[in-house]
Amino acid sequence: MDRAVTNLLDNAVRYTPAGGKVVLNILLEEKQVKLSVEDTGPGFSAAALAKGGQPFFTSDASRPQEGHLGMGLFCVAQTAKQHGGSLHLSNTSQGAKVELNLPVTNMRE
Repeated sequence: MDRAVTNLLDNAVRYTPAGGKVVLNILLEEKQVKLSVEDTGPGFSAAALAKGGQPFFTSDASRPQEGHLGMGLFCVAQTAKQHGGSLHLSNTSQGAKVELNLPVTNMRE
């Protein structure tokens, strides 16, 4: 889980230009943890929105490719899946948004 969150934050910082913003939100809602990372970078291309969680996807021209193997979001997606959760990629009016949703078990009512 630590690696998944680190990957999300690393991606956001890497693709946000100098002077931009990265925002991490964590919300507990209806027995689910919703972690989102938003940045003010270029956002995701249509291809990245469709394939960003697939292994070795690197053809997103909107994001720099140096040192990028296309495994970061795939690893996050696999971590989410292993914990019964999900990963969602989207764009905002200011950049990219990645949401990691995970169920919470053994919560006190």
